[in-house]
Formats: sequence, C-alpha cells, structure tokens
Amino acid sequence: MSAHADDLRHYYAEHIGPSVVLAAVGSGVAVALPAKLVPGRYMITTQTIAGAALLWIRQGAFGVLPAAVAAAPCTPVDLAEVPRQKLTFMVRPDATGNRGGQSIATDGLSLITNAGTVTVVITRISHP
Repeated sequence: MSAHADDLRHYYAEHIGPSVVLAAVGSGVAVALPAKLVPGRYMITTQTIAGAALLWIRQGAFGVLPAAVAAAPCTPVDLAEVPRQKLTFMVRPDATGNRGGQSIATDGLSLITNAGTVTVVITRISHP
C-alpha cells in the first residue's frame, strides 16, 4: 500500500522536542540511554568536556548496546573541534533499519569516551 505524498509531507516536520541529558559519559563504562527512542529525527550535542578528546556513538537496539560500543567500530566525534559538532540521526517508525539486507533496531544509543567525561544532550527535532 502506498501513501499519497501529501499524507507524508509533514510526517517529520521540524519541531524541538524533549531532550535527554547524559551527564559524565566517561571512558570506563559505556553509557546507554535510559529509555527507547521514539520515532523521529534527533540531534546530538556535547557540553561540559573534562579531559575527553573523542566520543564514540553507536545506534542500535535499545538494551543491548553498552558492550557493543566499546567492542565494535562506531561513529567517533572529535570533541576538540571548534565549533563543536552536531550530529543528526533518525529512528524509524518500525524501529528497524537495513544494513546489508539485515534488519537492525534503531531505537537505542550507547556512548563512551577515550578519557575524562563529557555531557551529551540528545534532542528530538521532529515529530511524527
């Protein structure tokens, strides 16, 4: 069943929604989000960097990511870059994506630094 373009035109309209603040993301243990992400578009920003130079972010299934972010390749963010990077990502309505023909969940994030700590803010910037 296909939808008419007018039905989907404003599906992901820009809108500043709620934020999740993860304080003191560090290098010892990966930090995961406290709850599943609802479908939509999100922005990741950093604040209060103390001794950290890199932040790794991995998107995947909620509840299974903390060990994966430290063990497998993921997105590195250079915390020394000025201006600070702002990354955006999507969580699909069915909580799946497609990587090489294999479905993967997209409703969770896990983060870890190389040293020190950083405060990470994850803000929903769209609404379905």
